[in-house]
Amino acid sequence: MRCQILSELIGVAFATLLLVGCNGADATPGKGDGAGGSTASSSSDGETTHEVHVVLGKPHTEQIELPGASVHGYETTQLMAKLGGYVDQIMNSDGQPVSRDEKEIDIGSFVKEGTVLAELDIPEIAGEVKQKDALLTQANSAVSQAMAAIAQAQAEVERRNAEVAEAEAMVKEKLALKQLRETAHRRIVKLFNDGAVGEDSKLEAEFGLAAAEAAVTSADAGVTKAKSLVAVANEMVKKAEADKESADAHVNVATADLEIAKVMDDYSTIRAPYNGMITKRLVDNGAFVRPATSNSGAMALFEITRTDKVRIEAAVPSVNTTRIRVGQQAVFHTIGGLPGVTITGQVDRAAVALDRETRMMRIHVDFKNPLKNRSTGKVIRLDPGMYGSIRIIIKKWDKIPVIPASALAEDAAGQSFVVVVDAAGVCEKRAVDVAFNDAEEVGVSHGLEIGDTVVKSDIGKLKDGQEISIKSP
Repeated sequence: MRCQILSELIGVAFATLLLVGCNGADATPGKGDGAGGSTASSSSDGETTHEVHVVLGKPHTEQIELPGASVHGYETTQLMAKLGGYVDQIMNSDGQPVSRDEKEIDIGSFVKEGTVLAELDIPEIAGEVKQKDALLTQANSAVSQAMAAIAQAQAEVERRNAEVAEAEAMVKEKLALKQLRETAHRRIVKLFNDGAVGEDSKLEAEFGLAAAEAAVTSADAGVTKAKSLVAVANEMVKKAEADKESADAHVNVATADLEIAKVMDDYSTIRAPYNGMITKRLVDNGAFVRPATSNSGAMALFEITRTDKVRIEAAVPSVNTTRIRVGQQAVFHTIGGLPGVTITGQVDRAAVALDRETRMMRIHVDFKNPLKNRSTGKVIRLDPGMYGSIRIIIKKWDKIPVIPASALAEDAAGQSFVVVVDAAGVCEKRAVDVAFNDAEEVGVSHGLEIGDTVVKSDIGKLKDGQEISIKSP
């Protein structure tokens, strides 16, 4: 009897060992494969089951909020004097001297480009303009004198040329007379040889011929002299022309000096560089203004700000700077002094470099000013100094794949991933890019498609190719 009982116990023990050997460690009751947690349960054959989620699509806008954005005039300039002097008068907003009933330009005055804002009294500059003007008159007079000298020299050349012609005619006349004397001399010599005339007639003929030859020589000398006088006259013309060139150069120098003096005198007039609003007036009539060219103590007369266009300045934290691009949509909202107003524009400029102290990057968004609300027709004016927040629209999705936050994990390198399963329950570990994570839902910008099936939780120990059982909903 005891042997029979012992034999039965040994058989039961052997059967138990066989069962344990077949199921292995995966048959541990109450646990999955180490990644299931409370969402996993054991099936009758020992395989772990997991709850899954079908990826849905939802509209989403990726954006960055930048509080502390401020409004600045598109241009702001401090108007300073190049030359030191006393404020002679401050004009009205039309740039004219102020009458009794008018107001001087002051803060809040709108002025147009080129409007005279103030006149400075700088006596030495006015005196220099008069001096340079007188020197120019003197130089022009020298040019006139040089031109007259040229005309006189040219007339002298003409007169000397006439003398040359006259001398050459005289030579021809004397040559003809010489030929006449030669003919008479030959005739008298023949008569003398024939004894028809006496020696006195022969001598008279010889003297007449000698006189004619001397007259020709004298006439030739007259031509030479006349031609030399022409050459002298031509040189006088050249000298007169050179004197005129010198006088012209003096005129150019005097003109340039006068222009410089006028430019310097024009610095005594302070003008608006563009259409804008006077935001500061820093001088009164009679005040002495130090020049901007001095090493220290220079002072501005006015500050003007261009308000027909404004720029919104905001600072981007370093973690977001790589996401900012020129041209991205920008929304200016929560504006102090303009409750409920929202204005849409774009990023016009980005500094790229970060500020060394704040480690933030500056961006600008430009707006025309004033603006008109398209829906209400209300005019909106942005004043420099206003503040609010800028919302930068990075990207918009009509439908972005969305999964539960529990379906997302990170590997040791910090890469986000999910586990996608197919209809056969085969796992695929897939890296994804996260667009947003609000601790409940995660938007995936890359790596998932709408309609994919992902393991909902406890995905840390699942591997590529692993087969799992999908828990029925």
